[in-house]
Amino acid sequence: MTTIDYSIEKLTTGWTDVLSPAETGSGKYTPIDYPPLLDMLDDACRGNIGERSSGGSDPATRSLLNAEAHSLREHIDGTVRAWIVELGKRKPERDLKTAVGQLAGILQAHHAAGTIPDSEHARILGFFPRWCERIWRLYDPPKEVPLDGKCPNADCEQTHALDAAGGTILALVAFYHRGSGTVQAKCRACGWTWGPDQVRLLGLHLGATQDEAVIAAA
Repeated sequence: MTTIDYSIEKLTTGWTDVLSPAETGSGKYTPIDYPPLLDMLDDACRGNIGERSSGGSDPATRSLLNAEAHSLREHIDGTVRAWIVELGKRKPERDLKTAVGQLAGILQAHHAAGTIPDSEHARILGFFPRWCERIWRLYDPPKEVPLDGKCPNADCEQTHALDAAGGTILALVAFYHRGSGTVQAKCRACGWTWGPDQVRLLGLHLGATQDEAVIAAA
């Protein structure tokens, strides 16, 4: 099964994640069954994300996550239906999970017939794994690791920033995404961000001292 096929399966049918011994602390690999990710997204839109997400119990956090869930669902729904009409010249299925499968079938047919450029075919297929990752992030937020150092932005150069409560926190923070294994970083003072391909440069700027393990994960 390809990554794309697995992504479509995760979006539309039940799927299983396997936690490592280090994650469970039990010394064993532990399988956990989940419903379709699109069902989980609907659950988040209804305000139930706090029951599963490690960061969703706080009302303010839950409200932000629910708003993000609504926005993401609208994006997925609109994108899927627009491409079905554009490529399939047909009416999209009403159920979103069925429509995702419908779009996948249309793409497969076009690719087999050579009626869609390879670049366009690959670009649209790339939507599915990205949607999986974005939905999962609602339930499994990235781990935050504060970074001790000065922001390299010449217009900022701050080491600390203020949090929502007015307290002082380290300005630089790295985000580790367990599902994808990617690392990103952000300055909470000026808003600058570093993507997975730029985090190493930030690490060099900081000297990669106590943050070396996090930077190396990129």
